[in-house]
Amino acid sequence: MLEFFEHNRRVLYALTIKDVVFGEIEDSVFEVDDIDDLLLIEQVEFKIGTHKNLTEKTNHLNMMIDRLLKQPDAWRDDEMLNEMVAIVKQTGDIRDNALVPEQVLFRHETFWANHFGGVYVFNDDGLITVICDPSAKGFRKSKLGRSGYLDINDQAQVYEFLEKADVCNRRWDLG
Repeated sequence: MLEFFEHNRRVLYALTIKDVVFGEIEDSVFEVDDIDDLLLIEQVEFKIGTHKNLTEKTNHLNMMIDRLLKQPDAWRDDEMLNEMVAIVKQTGDIRDNALVPEQVLFRHETFWANHFGGVYVFNDDGLITVICDPSAKGFRKSKLGRSGYLDINDQAQVYEFLEKADVCNRRWDLG
C-alpha cells in the first residue's frame, strides 16, 4: 500500500482534492485454505475509483484526445468535442494534473498476511521462509520446494533468522 501511494502520490492528491477515492487490492489467489495458497501470491493490483467516476472519465477523455490527435477529421466531430469540454469541466486539465495512477501492479514476494493468526512470508531469491503459528494449516507441509518454516513463538529462532536476513538494513513490506 505504501509503495502504491509513493508511486502515485501526485495523482492521489489531485483526485482527493476533487472527490473521495476508494479502491481494492486484487491478487491471483481467490481462496486461502492453507499456507501454500499464500505462497502463490506473487503480485497485487490496485484498482481505484471515485464517487464521481473521475478515473473512468479521465480514461475516456484520454481516448478522445488520442482520437483527436490521430484521426485527421476528428476535430469535426462536434458531439465528441462537446463531450470533451463537459468532462474537462469535471476533471480539469489532465495534461498537468493526471487523475489516473501510473503504476497499479506491484510484485511483492515478502509480505505479512492476517490469515491463520498472522503469517510472515520472506522470499529471498527463491528461498522462502514462513514465520507463523505451527498450528496453521500447511505449516511445514509446503509442496513448493525450498521453504523453511519458523514457529513464531520461538523468539530466539525468529530473531536469528531476522538478524541473518539483515532485516533492519533491507526494505521489506510487511504490512
